[in-house]
Amino acid sequence: MEQTNQKTTQLLGTISKDGTYKPKKQKTTHSTTKIYQYGDTQLLLQLSKDLQQATQNLPYKNELFALSIIRATNPTPIRLTQPTWTNTYTSTKIQANLTQKNITQTLQTIGANIQETYNLFNNLTPQGGMFFYDLTSTLTYSKKLLLAEKGYNPNWENNKQIKIALAFSTHTYLPTAIDVFYGSMKETKIIKYFLERFPNKDVGFIMDRGFTDYDMLLDFKKKGVHYIAALKKNSTFLPSKMSMRGAFVYRKRNIGFSKVVLEGGYGFLYLFFNSKIRGEEENLLLGRVVEKKLSVDLFEEVRELAGVFGLVSDLDVDAWVVFEQYKAREEIEQAFDFFMKNDLEVDRSCLGDGLAVRGFFVVVFLAMRLYFNLNSADFCNIQMFRWWSVWSGCQVMP
Repeated sequence: MEQTNQKTTQLLGTISKDGTYKPKKQKTTHSTTKIYQYGDTQLLLQLSKDLQQATQNLPYKNELFALSIIRATNPTPIRLTQPTWTNTYTSTKIQANLTQKNITQTLQTIGANIQETYNLFNNLTPQGGMFFYDLTSTLTYSKKLLLAEKGYNPNWENNKQIKIALAFSTHTYLPTAIDVFYGSMKETKIIKYFLERFPNKDVGFIMDRGFTDYDMLLDFKKKGVHYIAALKKNSTFLPSKMSMRGAFVYRKRNIGFSKVVLEGGYGFLYLFFNSKIRGEEENLLLGRVVEKKLSVDLFEEVRELAGVFGLVSDLDVDAWVVFEQYKAREEIEQAFDFFMKNDLEVDRSCLGDGLAVRGFFVVVFLAMRLYFNLNSADFCNIQMFRWWSVWSGCQVMP
């Protein structure tokens, strides 16, 4: 068989005219230039001058600020923050050690400085205005966490949990305080604790339907603390039927309203009627009649308040002002849920004690400040400014 030889040529380099050999230059297979994430973290850095000033005396201020920036832009588990942080251009400007061991130490130290963190909250709280107040609970299965106690949550599940209280300013639309409490602690004690930590502040609270201690509203009134509290469907403050006094438009929906003085010095009862919700509630009630769980006579009685919900307040203002204040808190609750998620369980290795958990929620607080600064245009709209101006007595151009 005939064999064919194939010639292979390989370029090793070049020889110059004077006979000098110059080897071939090897190609670089990868770039040595590091690419950083720039835009969002740098923008937050520019928008956070007030927070940088307010936190300058706190320990581990760089680590605290770096954790807050990452949580506002890319909320990964805090134990995985180090690689996320080093990929940002901001990490070249703020030197922060975000190893898991140092994060745990940071959170524990911040959590132990209770007075310093409340000084931070006070410095960031405007003089006057209302608080969107939200008390939520989160389940935990950590055996080391002493804050976790059995207590009822909105789903009436008697599990180990901790309670988190958050206050938002209706004036700035930014969070003003956050704290964690034992899972069995009653809401009235938590609110009193908040008031003690915010002396000489002309503030008020906007409560959700989970609030039931209406006697506390009388204490609020004596202390000059304003309030708006939602009523449950079975509240004794609600009449058997609603006598509508007028209507207004809210987000392209027609809302009927009524306003009467409550006996006992509680202030005013504001009732609001939504025809769309009425249809949904009546349909649910009819379903219970079909299932023989509700009699026809009781259906006729209950349907009088279908689509109606009530608010109690000491504020003597137009009904739409109270309504818009209360409805605005829904956006606050959604943002709070977004930042909460289930991170206590995901980061159990970093949050082994109550001090670390308290420090963790200081990070959540700062991250929410950054987030709402970034999205302030979505929240500080003209409607919100309108009812704020009515409540505070300011004059505003139409």
